[in-house]
Amino acid sequence: MGKSQKKIKPPKAEMPLDENAIGNDLDKEISVYRGKVIHYVTELEYLTELAILNYFKLTESDELLKTFVYSFFTSESFGLHTKHSILSYIITNIFPDFREQHPHLLDTFGELITLRNRYAHSKVIRPYSNDYKIYMLAQVKTKRSKPDIHTSLLNEKTLQIFYGKYWSVKTELDLLIKIIRDRNGSKWKKALV
Repeated sequence: MGKSQKKIKPPKAEMPLDENAIGNDLDKEISVYRGKVIHYVTELEYLTELAILNYFKLTESDELLKTFVYSFFTSESFGLHTKHSILSYIITNIFPDFREQHPHLLDTFGELITLRNRYAHSKVIRPYSNDYKIYMLAQVKTKRSKPDIHTSLLNEKTLQIFYGKYWSVKTELDLLIKIIRDRNGSKWKKALV
């Protein structure tokens, strides 16, 4: 190569579109969407804990037991799915009338838990549509040694659907807690005095 000839560098290969290539504005928007879902499901988890604690009549006078149960509830090995299973048992076996009056509570709550996990653990693979601010998220799991890909859309419309389900579950959990406290009746009131 002579002095007048410059070595031409090959163009850099384009990076596949992911959260690093999308840009700060989209990263922030996606984080806000994810954060809202995680926040609201965490509120439902707290209400689930309250329902369970109230069912077992753990009051202020049971401080040591309450501290133990709370630390057990918040440990990593005692996740939301386990709390949902305990709640399901209580509703199905102890409050069958409530279950009949609110037949979709547990399934809808289960859907919100699944959605929360998908939003929290999925990778943004590309904007699905820039015009409508829709994002595609993908989560790969192994099922019987084969990759199993779950995709979810994330946008304002999916959040509105989520909010509707969230308020339904929250309202029903609030009612269940009230029913449990009323059932405990005077024992509950005496323990608080």
